[in-house]
Amino acid sequence: MFAVQCLLIAAMFAAPAAASSCDVDAGYRQMYNLDFPGAHRTFLHCEDERRGDPLPHVSNAAAYLFSEFDRLHILEVELFTDDSRFDGRNKLRADTAVRDAFMAELSQVETLTKPILASNPNDRDALLAQVLDNGLRSDYAAMIENRNIASLGYMKTSRELAQHLVALDPSCYDAY
Repeated sequence: MFAVQCLLIAAMFAAPAAASSCDVDAGYRQMYNLDFPGAHRTFLHCEDERRGDPLPHVSNAAAYLFSEFDRLHILEVELFTDDSRFDGRNKLRADTAVRDAFMAELSQVETLTKPILASNPNDRDALLAQVLDNGLRSDYAAMIENRNIASLGYMKTSRELAQHLVALDPSCYDAY
């Protein structure tokens, strides 16, 4: 699943800014330990500290998504070991407040990345934020809303952005 990869990979690129007390890496550790409220506090602090940076916003969106995955037991292994269980899964009841907060964070990512990419279409961090944004949207559409076709569209966009990013910077391992 793309979101699981995003969660594990994002911790690698989430180094705090030199002059900032923001520690995005700590937020990912909190998510890994299922401390979603703590992760949200950390990412919100980072949003305040690093205004204009889309990475804390996409990270907070990931915390919303993974909190829903946890609440809905989506990450249980049985779902992924039997194709019939995966194919026959029902659309889940999303928490509307979580969905709205998740979508608001992703909307903020779009708002922040557009001017950055308009002035520099090859900005590594903005491209990576868009890769993660589309991956998170893909996972939400597929795993929570059971909208597989829409999910594939987001996944395709994410893959295209990631390929572009890797072509620009082969050392950007997170894009792989």
